[in-house]
Amino acid sequence: MSNFIKSVGFIGTGLMGLPMAKNILAKKFKLNVWNRTPGKTLELKKKGAKVFSDIKDLVQNSKVIV
Repeated sequence: MSNFIKSVGFIGTGLMGLPMAKNILAKKFKLNVWNRTPGKTLELKKKGAKVFSDIKDLVQNSKVIV
Protein backbone atom coordinates (compact mmCIF):
# COMPACT_ATOMS: atom_id res chain seq x y z
CA MET A 1 0.00 0.00 0.00
CA SER A 2 2.82 2.44 0.75
CA ASN A 3 3.82 2.28 -2.92
CA PHE A 4 0.56 4.01 -3.85
CA ILE A 5 0.61 6.69 -1.18
CA LYS A 6 3.60 8.91 -1.78
CA SER A 7 3.07 11.28 1.13
CA VAL A 8 0.87 11.60 4.19
CA GLY A 9 -0.01 14.98 5.63
CA PHE A 10 -0.65 15.01 9.36
CA ILE A 11 -2.38 17.94 11.05
CA GLY A 12 -1.95 18.15 14.80
CA THR A 13 0.82 16.48 16.78
CA GLY A 14 -0.54 16.69 20.30
CA LEU A 15 -1.26 13.91 22.80
CA MET A 16 -3.08 11.72 20.29
CA GLY A 17 -1.52 12.94 17.05
CA LEU A 18 2.15 12.49 17.95
CA PRO A 19 1.97 8.70 18.55
CA MET A 20 -0.12 8.28 15.40
CA ALA A 21 2.38 10.28 13.34
CA LYS A 22 5.27 8.22 14.77
CA ASN A 23 3.52 5.05 13.60
CA ILE A 24 3.19 6.46 10.09
CA LEU A 25 6.92 7.22 10.03
CA ALA A 26 7.71 3.75 11.38
CA LYS A 27 5.90 2.26 8.38
CA LYS A 28 8.28 4.20 6.09
CA PHE A 29 5.75 6.64 4.68
CA LYS A 30 6.89 10.13 3.71
CA LEU A 31 5.31 12.27 6.42
CA ASN A 32 4.44 15.95 6.23
CA VAL A 33 3.32 17.58 9.47
CA TRP A 34 1.78 20.82 10.67
CA ASN A 35 0.93 21.89 14.19
CA ARG A 36 -0.18 25.28 15.48
CA THR A 37 2.61 25.03 18.08
CA PRO A 38 5.70 24.40 15.91
CA GLY A 39 7.80 23.12 18.81
CA LYS A 40 5.61 20.02 19.03
CA THR A 41 6.83 18.91 15.60
CA LEU A 42 10.56 18.81 16.48
CA GLU A 43 10.64 15.14 17.48
CA LEU A 44 9.03 14.14 14.18
CA LYS A 45 11.37 16.38 12.20
CA LYS A 46 14.36 14.64 13.81
CA LYS A 47 12.90 11.31 12.65
CA GLY A 48 12.54 12.47 9.04
CA ALA A 49 9.18 14.22 8.79
CA LYS A 50 8.91 17.43 6.80
CA VAL A 51 7.44 20.25 8.87
CA PHE A 52 5.23 22.86 7.23
CA SER A 53 4.53 26.27 8.72
CA ASP A 54 1.55 26.85 6.42
CA ILE A 55 -1.27 24.31 6.49
CA LYS A 56 -2.15 25.11 2.85
CA ASP A 57 1.34 24.05 1.76
CA LEU A 58 1.01 20.80 3.71
CA VAL A 59 -2.26 19.99 1.95
CA GLN A 60 -0.82 20.78 -1.48
CA ASN A 61 2.18 18.52 -0.86
CA SER A 62 0.35 15.50 0.56
CA LYS A 63 -1.69 12.75 -1.11
CA VAL A 64 -3.54 11.78 2.08
CA ILE A 65 -4.45 14.04 5.01
CA VAL A 66 -4.91 12.81 8.60
